[in-house]
Amino acid sequence: MEFYDVLSLEEKQVHEVRAIASQYIRIQLQEYKDKGFDIPYLTANQRHRVVRSKNRIVFGRNPATLKREQKIVISLHSQVRVFEREGSKELKTILNIIQRIIDADKVSKAQFKGYSSLTYTLTKDGDPTSYKLPIRFKWVKGKRQILSVTVSFRDAPPSKMTTKIANSEELESRMAAYRKKLVDRSQKK
Repeated sequence: MEFYDVLSLEEKQVHEVRAIASQYIRIQLQEYKDKGFDIPYLTANQRHRVVRSKNRIVFGRNPATLKREQKIVISLHSQVRVFEREGSKELKTILNIIQRIIDADKVSKAQFKGYSSLTYTLTKDGDPTSYKLPIRFKWVKGKRQILSVTVSFRDAPPSKMTTKIANSEELESRMAAYRKKLVDRSQKK
């Protein structure tokens, strides 16, 4: 497996990723465990490098420009989670998430999910809403891009959100319609 990331992993971290990867085929890694496999530690320099890499991509751009130029791409899964957790599919809600990525200044953890780069969970110190913003860095047409993997809140159990949607027929039907629209849009590209 080729590994392209913003970080150079330490030897111990490489062994951890290889140990995980050797136990599963790629599709199992990507589907088996929603949350991925935590990398037990990141050094202070590695955390700083992730934030610095994110800042280089977003520097001097507002959320609308980042979205239009596809410097930050909100994945289908992330859009569904934004809809579930924010109750809105409006462009301003997506732009708000992009702004939160811009403002994020801390890496709380890294995870291996079977892709060619790690997923990093970004947060903002002092954020009263306690957003957690997992992202991945991708190379697309020779340029680095940020992929927003999902959106969640610190210490929020995901099952409550799922139960809440499952108990609301209106929200469930809106969610199904929105998911269909996103899938249709992604297949047109």
